[in-house]
Amino acid sequence: LKSSLLYLYLYVFLMYITGELWYIINMKKLIIIISLLIIGFVCFVNAHELNVDYDKTIVAATLILEAGGEKDKRAMYAVYEVMHNRSIRRHLSYDEVCLEYKQFSCWNSIHTRATAFGIKIEVVDPYELEDIIDKAMTHPRWKEALSIVSKKSQTRYTSGATHYHADYVDPYWANSLLKTIKIDHHIFYK
Repeated sequence: LKSSLLYLYLYVFLMYITGELWYIINMKKLIIIISLLIIGFVCFVNAHELNVDYDKTIVAATLILEAGGEKDKRAMYAVYEVMHNRSIRRHLSYDEVCLEYKQFSCWNSIHTRATAFGIKIEVVDPYELEDIIDKAMTHPRWKEALSIVSKKSQTRYTSGATHYHADYVDPYWANSLLKTIKIDHHIFYK
């Protein structure tokens, strides 16, 4: 046993001298980061057992939480148009557009930015995501939102808008874009 430990210490010492120890430590960091990303992905994919695709559920939840309370029936369709236009422009799926950092205020609480081993990462809290989806699914207009998403409705209420905001806020980007329409409490821009 003592000779085995001696050989181990000698091996570590030789690796240290040759720089391999640095390589192994950094490989361990990389393995930890990859493991965390895989675990995060698995948690994210562990979705509700629904009759609807999970990506459609995220889009429908976004419609509900962003415009489900609006009186004008065009409101959810208009938000869906923004998702569609961003999806084309950014080469992303609709659910990826919805969950982008700071793009739809209803999802702001699920994002955490951190630095791990000198690498900046963004982590999505799967439990917070599930809680928000559960909240949206209890809304009285949930079936309407699912219908909009399932039919892939293509209306033209916003004239190609890629941005919008509630009329009670004044975002920094609003003056740099062209206002297209106001629907209920949302102002749309392109």
